[in-house]
Amino acid sequence: MADIRNVDLNLLYVLQVLLQECSVSKAATRLHLTQPTVSGMLARLRRVFNDPLFVRTSHGLNPTSQALSLKEPLNRILGDIDFLIQAAPFDPATNTKTFALSTNDYMQYVFLAPAIRALQKAAPNMRFAVLPAEISSLHEKLVQGDIDLAVTIPEFSNPRLREQIIYRENYVAVVRKGHPLGRKRLTEKRFLDMEHVIVSPTRGQFIGPTDIALAESGKRRNVTVSVSSFFALIELVTLGDYIALLPQRLAEKFIDRLQLFKPPVDVPGFDVILAWHPKTDSDPVRRWLVDSLTAFAQENMSV
Repeated sequence: MADIRNVDLNLLYVLQVLLQECSVSKAATRLHLTQPTVSGMLARLRRVFNDPLFVRTSHGLNPTSQALSLKEPLNRILGDIDFLIQAAPFDPATNTKTFALSTNDYMQYVFLAPAIRALQKAAPNMRFAVLPAEISSLHEKLVQGDIDLAVTIPEFSNPRLREQIIYRENYVAVVRKGHPLGRKRLTEKRFLDMEHVIVSPTRGQFIGPTDIALAESGKRRNVTVSVSSFFALIELVTLGDYIALLPQRLAEKFIDRLQLFKPPVDVPGFDVILAWHPKTDSDPVRRWLVDSLTAFAQENMSV
């Protein structure tokens, strides 16, 4: 085993990136180094750990079992080192951190866009990269540091993550302006007889919370279109005679194009949460971001 006093800590950062990318060329690009330099550092890492660490295949580099066992400790240790280096007093007015936030198009539009605008008044030098919603890989992305914070729902979170509820959302039924339904009462029979469009964020499913509520009483609706985007759903509804359930705050933004109804089916609303990895609990910048977004939601997202 190598003496830690003789190990260049830069090697550990290279190993962390190699474990994330499983490619020398991609790691070199991220680290702003040449491929031969990264290859040489990998050779040194192999001597330090007395293990091949990666095996070359036709699909790239496959980490060995020892390399995989180093992944979590590396993330934890290097995160602590970053915190020690950046442990100067935190001032949002001068901080230059770039934050990566993950959420869907509805939450981007209704909550995150106005929240970021407000945050930039207090932190004009921070940058915010808003990424598409992560669901199945959310925990992994937060562990790796590809995402700093997610705006999501509890069902898409993970028991190993920290969570903070920021507001609650309800559903309304929507049709286009000028729809034949007009000013008629939206009865359950009319609702079930209509063509429905839903949002399915990952796998194009035709079942959502409404269908689960209907199934409890042995009923079904006619879902003919499934899309991954709330804005695609709104466009479909305004172009045809579809009906859909939308988050109320989003539907109200399009009141000039949509007619809103109280759903004739009791569909539960949902909580919107912030989710982050516990490894950032000691980071004052992350704490500031969570506190600021929570305060913005409390002030601006009341129904």
